[in-house]
Amino acid sequence: MALHIFVNRKKKTEDDGVTDPMTVDAIAKLVGLTAENATVQEEQGESGKAGPALSGSIEIKNGMHFLVTRKTVEGGNE
Repeated sequence: MALHIFVNRKKKTEDDGVTDPMTVDAIAKLVGLTAENATVQEEQGESGKAGPALSGSIEIKNGMHFLVTRKTVEGGNE
């Protein structure tokens, strides 16, 4: 079975770049961000609550759920 994870509730597979292990930067890049401008958290269990911010390299298990959010929101014209 192919390795897959969910990032922001969207399924990502090996075809998208999912590997084991993955850096937080690689996870953020799956949704067009980088670890420099985003926070990566693992969603915990059925509740979907996000855990603490992750860093470094993460051991990937099939079906893991991650939440990637921008660190700063850039506004438009005033």
